[in-house]
Amino acid sequence: MNIFFYGTLLDPDVRRRVLGRTVPDDALLPARVSGFRRVRVPGASYPAAIRDRAASIDGRVLPHVTPRDLARLRDYEGRAYRLEETTAVLTAGDHEESLTVRLFVFRGRLSGVLRIYCIAI
Repeated sequence: MNIFFYGTLLDPDVRRRVLGRTVPDDALLPARVSGFRRVRVPGASYPAAIRDRAASIDGRVLPHVTPRDLARLRDYEGRAYRLEETTAVLTAGDHEESLTVRLFVFRGRLSGVLRIYCIAI
C-alpha cells in the first residue's frame, strides 16, 4: 500500500513521531492527486483534503506502507479522516507514472471561509 502525504506528515519530525521510525525525505516520491483540494481546517493549524473535481494537491507518497505504519497513521489522523483510494501521478523525472495511493480525506464539515493551505516542497 502507498500513502499520499499532503500536510503535517511532510515534516520529517512529525513523520518520525507518528511512524515510530525515521523515513527520510528522499524515501518519499513527489506526486500529485487530482480531484481533491487541500484546505485549512478553521481553528486548527493543520490542513485537510476534501473532494473537489477541479483541484489537485501536490504532496509525497510513502511507498510500501506496513500494517504497523497504517495502524499508527490511522491513530494519528483519528476519526475526523477516512482513507480513500485514488491515483497519484509521480512528478519527478522525465516521464509521468501513475500509482495507486490512499490518502486521508476529511469527514467533517468545514464551515466559514476556506483558505487553500499551501506547502512548498
